[in-house]
Amino acid sequence: MDLTAWWTVTVLVGCLLAGIPLGARAVAGWGRGDAEVVPATGARPRSDETPAGRRPGRRAAAHPGTWLLAAVGAVLGNQVLFTIWVLRVHDGDTGFVRRYFPPGWFAVPRGTAVDRVAGWFPHPELLAPCLLRIPALLELPIVVLAYLTAARWLSPGLGRRLLAPSIVRATCLGWSLVFAAIEWDLHNPWTADDLWLRAASAILTVLGLARLRERTPPPSGPDRPRTAGELLIALVSVAALGQLVLELYDTALLYNLARVPGRLPVVAVTAAVLAAARWQAARQARRRRPATGPGTDLLITSLIRFTALFLVPALPLRYSLGFAPRWAAAIGGVIILFTAAAGALSEVVPRTSAAAAADRGPVVALRWATQLLFATVAATAAGLAGTRLPGYPEARLLTGSVAFLLVGTAALAWGDRVLWTGAADTSR
Repeated sequence: MDLTAWWTVTVLVGCLLAGIPLGARAVAGWGRGDAEVVPATGARPRSDETPAGRRPGRRAAAHPGTWLLAAVGAVLGNQVLFTIWVLRVHDGDTGFVRRYFPPGWFAVPRGTAVDRVAGWFPHPELLAPCLLRIPALLELPIVVLAYLTAARWLSPGLGRRLLAPSIVRATCLGWSLVFAAIEWDLHNPWTADDLWLRAASAILTVLGLARLRERTPPPSGPDRPRTAGELLIALVSVAALGQLVLELYDTALLYNLARVPGRLPVVAVTAAVLAAARWQAARQARRRRPATGPGTDLLITSLIRFTALFLVPALPLRYSLGFAPRWAAAIGGVIILFTAAAGALSEVVPRTSAAAAADRGPVVALRWATQLLFATVAATAAGLAGTRLPGYPEARLLTGSVAFLLVGTAALAWGDRVLWTGAADTSR
């Protein structure tokens, strides 16, 4: 292994050792029915701080998705300014920087309209900081806010718990160390400045998320999906967000603004799916929820635990796939999966067995074994099929993960109807 690989693996190990206990602490007590988060002071929120009494502007300011949109807008604006700078100062030739990077970077748009806007802009030489510096400052908050947005869609209380200072500091430190390793691996004349900017970004992100936590109220309603349908809506939302982040990387963060027209249909469809999913989620939140079947309850609980455990080591795991031996990422992923599954089983199985007290223990165990075996086989087959579709590694991984979860949800929901109807009610 080279230096970058050793560094990435070392950071991954450190993030696993820190992140798993921190994540476990974040979801401690979830199974005892105290998942709803109270303010850090222990005081009851003021009437104007409750979700019903907060003004729309304050509610938006308390959502990580709002700040994610702001950061994405800043990155896109930076790419426009970078294009103007390259066209005016370097006559559209990016060879001076492209030679330091692998293929697939710096596709600058050209055309009459682009040239006209670039020709209008005054003092283009002042736009030099748009090259590499702004993404170095904004990449960390974008990926952290995207993760927290997805976590909030799965569970509002979980989204707030993941804003705990210890988790935020560990996440920003671990992710920034990985970003620094990649910067060093792509060493160029701008590397020193970018490393300082990434350090500043880590500090500012920690401070900003601390402020966001202060603004975020405790959840006022149910703190997790209660049916397979609600879980599917949350999964579709997260999948659509993941696809949009991948599109952002492929175009804006790699300075490939010329690819935007060709990617607009995918972005438009994905954004429409996301909007429809969030609209449906808002409708479901106002409806009375039926009881959750044991299999669906297990999957929801596992996902909540996995999301908490996965946060800190998430980025080191992702970059281990490309800059370190893949066995490191595989081992780390398996550890997190089994830890989340074991915690969920220890929580869900006892309450299911208690609810199905009319049945003998062997009958309950047989139901669990049948349901889990069927769902695991079906979901794994779908996930492996998804990873074999064409596309770059991140897209295949996202497709495989989504396929695994969607098929697993459907399989467990079907098992609930066939095996557990009338036997157990795991609603809490």
